[in-house]
Parts: sequence; structure tokens; C-alpha cells
Amino acid sequence: MLLTLSACASPKHHADTSSAQLDLMRHRLKEKLDTDQDGLITCADARLQQRQRFQAADKDQNGQLNLEEFQETPWSHPAYARDHMTLYDTNHDALVSYEEFIKHGSAGYGLAGHEFTGHGSPNFAKLDLNGDCRVTEDELTKAVKNISSDGKARRRTNGGRPRGRGKP
Repeated sequence: MLLTLSACASPKHHADTSSAQLDLMRHRLKEKLDTDQDGLITCADARLQQRQRFQAADKDQNGQLNLEEFQETPWSHPAYARDHMTLYDTNHDALVSYEEFIKHGSAGYGLAGHEFTGHGSPNFAKLDLNGDCRVTEDELTKAVKNISSDGKARRRTNGGRPRGRGKP
């Protein structure tokens, strides 16, 4: 969900994000994450998103991702796909099954190596602050505010890298 969260929070940030901007970001995030369109963001939505991402990547629909399919996924850069794929391919058969895919819980969110919790992705757990498998409006509002403030902090620090051309 991290990429989804970042993408939904991409309107231009100003020094002070307005209430209207936060409301718009929250609305877009809810629209994007409520996969089954029932008005709630739940663990079931997170699992459905993961299933849909895997099925979209599985071009030959054989239930496994080979290297060629893995290279084309949005969560792996083609130049690093072979190395990245080994993080998922726990049985070392040069294929990634759906079970291996969800075990890492990343589903394209840059979280390879994190265990799938059964409640959704690790990023869902970041939204579901009380662990009840439902993201309330309050939890969603807090997440949007955190995304907004994290983006401002990254811009101020240049992503943690020193400003300039890397010279002292």
C-alpha cells in the first residue's frame, strides 16, 4: 500500500497543507483502497488488492510468476528483478507462487522481506492503528496527515541526502 499511499498523497504540498487538501487526499486514498467498494477499508480489501496485483502480473495465468513476468511488475525494476525475485522465491524453483508473494506482504509496496500478517500488508497495519482489521475515518485522517508531513520532511532534507553536488 505504500506506493498507493504515496500516489494518493501526491497533490502539491505547501508549507501548510490545507484542510481541503487533506480531505481530498483522504477521499482519494479511501477510493483507492476500498477495493470492494463497500465504504470501508478492511483487511479483505488489502488481500484483494494483493490478489489483483499478482493476477495482473501473472500474464500466462499459471499461478506463478517467472522472471520475465517479474521484470514487468511495478514493484521490481527490470535491472534488479532477478535479485529481487530471489527474496520472494523461497523454495528456489525460479518461480514465485501466490503464497510466496503474499508471504512477503509487499505486493509492490517496496517491503520485500516483511512477513504477510494475514490481516493484509504491513502497510495496512500502519493504517489500522488499533488492529481491528478496519480503517476508521480517524485512522485514515491520521495516515493522510502523516503522509503529508513525511513528504514535507523529505523535501526539506532532500531525501536524507546532503544538498548540493555531494561535495563538502
